[in-house]
Amino acid sequence: MRRYHSAHCESALNLDSAPHLLLSAFLPGRVRIPVRSKSRLNVSAELREEYLLMLYFGASSESKLSLCLNRAYRDLSRTIHGIRIHPSRAKIYAEVFRLLQIELTQLLNSSTVTSQREFDDWHRSLTASLCERYLVNDFADFTVGQAQKWINMTFKYAIAFGESRMPGASRLFRWLHIPIDSVILAQLAAFNGPVISVPWSRLKSYDEYLALQKWIRTTFRGEAPMDVEFRLWQKGMRDSANPSV
Repeated sequence: MRRYHSAHCESALNLDSAPHLLLSAFLPGRVRIPVRSKSRLNVSAELREEYLLMLYFGASSESKLSLCLNRAYRDLSRTIHGIRIHPSRAKIYAEVFRLLQIELTQLLNSSTVTSQREFDDWHRSLTASLCERYLVNDFADFTVGQAQKWINMTFKYAIAFGESRMPGASRLFRWLHIPIDSVILAQLAAFNGPVISVPWSRLKSYDEYLALQKWIRTTFRGEAPMDVEFRLWQKGMRDSANPSV
């Protein structure tokens, strides 16, 4: 009868718990106790998600909503020409940030909005309020395009955090607006999407902005607009990174 060397078999096969126990019946002279393999991935999915979120949003002790608002502002701040030298820059930012905190907290924590129409009305009102806060502080160049990017990216980041970390966002998901930027506009062009009259950051007409959102809902009927956005934006970024593919 052919004999097997147990140490050799263990080293070559590198078995884990259940198969390891099964094979022990055929390896004479030793009883094997299953152990947790050091070569296996034992980090939970939650810890991995927290790691990625921390890399992107930082390790600040601020609320999740504040982290989303701060990051969303960074996505559009480069387009607010002249704000860096404005004497009231810090005051404006603090006022608008606080306004967004209050409005989004109320929306996330209540059921006052129960339809697409009500969400659209809420969004239009908040966009106008943001533009007004800049205007009363002698900065007239903040636009609808920039306001929508701040609001809509904040919601997108809230969705990325997940319902367990930011309760309330998933309830609104089907009504959320797509953040309009150059990546999304380029992707929508493949579907013969409307061509807006100016670059997204210069857009001043809320009606033109909302018409684009309604076109998206009609064109991708059956899908939540933000589902479409996650898919198209990632495709756009891959296309940019691999132009020859």
